[in-house]
Amino acid sequence: MSDTSMPEFESADNEIQVIPVTDFRNVDGDFEHRLPPPSATTNAEEYLQNHPDVHLSDEAIRRLVQGAVEPQDLEGIRVERHRVETGWLMVISYRAYSPMVSLAIENDRLLAEVSYAADPHAADVRKALAMPRPHTEHAVLIHPDAYKDIEESVDRSAKRVLTDNPQEVGERLVERPLMLVPVTFKSETGEPADDLTAVDGNCRLAFCYHRIPPVPRGWVDDSLIGDASKKRVVLRPSHLMRMSLERRRELVRKVIKAAYSRLKEPRTGSSADIRDRNKWAMALNALTIPVTVIVGYRDDNAQRGMQRFPAGVRSLLLRMNTGGKVFADGAKNAVKAEEIINGLYDEGLLGPEAQARPTRDALIGPWGRRRLDGGTRL
Repeated sequence: MSDTSMPEFESADNEIQVIPVTDFRNVDGDFEHRLPPPSATTNAEEYLQNHPDVHLSDEAIRRLVQGAVEPQDLEGIRVERHRVETGWLMVISYRAYSPMVSLAIENDRLLAEVSYAADPHAADVRKALAMPRPHTEHAVLIHPDAYKDIEESVDRSAKRVLTDNPQEVGERLVERPLMLVPVTFKSETGEPADDLTAVDGNCRLAFCYHRIPPVPRGWVDDSLIGDASKKRVVLRPSHLMRMSLERRRELVRKVIKAAYSRLKEPRTGSSADIRDRNKWAMALNALTIPVTVIVGYRDDNAQRGMQRFPAGVRSLLLRMNTGGKVFADGAKNAVKAEEIINGLYDEGLLGPEAQARPTRDALIGPWGRRRLDGGTRL
């Protein structure tokens, strides 16, 4: 994604104020952001690890707690339940630092312009991503694609929404919660093994990234920058995804420090000074987001375990108000068809059982059944 493709920061005639998101005040009585140390997250981690409705690994819990603006509020937090077609999704809601969250990994397998790995002409072109798979025991989505293809997808997504769906982020806080889900990757080339991604709220999150001014080269992985002459780098989603949990927290800390350092400088009253101060004020206002995180799943059929967790997430998103990224009719029909097939399977009307055969015959017809039984491809 070209650094020059992003929209410019808006200017303003008057100074934009940093909006408080916590009760913390400095010695002058003014609000300041303060990234809590990891030691402040221990009690919240233990609470979520022991909660019967939280079905995540310790590492996934650590990631979401250490990305919270006020991790102490997660100790004793209420875990709510959302009904979906196949069971219950468990969620918690809090405020998180936006750079600690990644963009959604979009499945583009139905787009005509993408290529598939099995295509002999697919080398070095945009790849279609597979549907996420369920984990055997945790409420996470597993993405099996090559990590470089995932990075290309999230960067392309950010570039598109910055142009197609502008958001009022920076002059005001993000107010509508983003829906997050923990994910893992099947990468074997040294990238982070897990992440926390926004399955709803990509537009808002992309603009939060955009409000962070270009950062010194050393703040991100040099291997992703390319041009050795660049001293400052526009943050991409792929830069953040490559960082470990600790490095992402350090990035947040550095952005906070740089912003307040600039805002504490004496005012000159010039338009250039106002624009520059507003740039950093907007960065601080975009640094946090309200989130609702899926932390567990309980299937109506306990024997199915987490098999239908991805279907449950898709079902929830279909019924949500997803703002600028509404499901297309084809996607809506696909999710509904998935729910119908799951329902038929649970009722014993699909599958290898004898009682399922009449339903199968009705769906595909006796001629199709004979072709299938005879081993001939339809």
